[in-house]
Amino acid sequence: MQPTQQGPVFRVLAYLAWLVSIAACVAALLQFQSAVNVLGAVLYANQSVLRLLNQVTLLLGGLAAFIYVVFLEGYYREGLKMGLLPRRFAKTIAIPLGIVALSLVLVEIALRRINLAP
Repeated sequence: MQPTQQGPVFRVLAYLAWLVSIAACVAALLQFQSAVNVLGAVLYANQSVLRLLNQVTLLLGGLAAFIYVVFLEGYYREGLKMGLLPRRFAKTIAIPLGIVALSLVLVEIALRRINLAP
């Protein structure tokens, strides 16, 4: 078992990891919202449908991101006590980064479809 890390430096690291996770979740939310907008445009959705998609994506994605970052704060502090902060950070940061990557792929596919359209 690893020694516990309770010093103030380690607490700062835990909260720094939490802030980086918040930034990654915000980036993931914005990129996913952009992907939904591009996909809506590619599928020839009308203006009111695009606005609705934009608002629903922002509302539901923001709620999911908020719940996720609230969970992460306690998860990181608990990992700090067990010496697992780096491992927990790596696992949890992969989720928003995966959403960013998936959104970028979806946008690229949609843009290629637009460029190949007759």
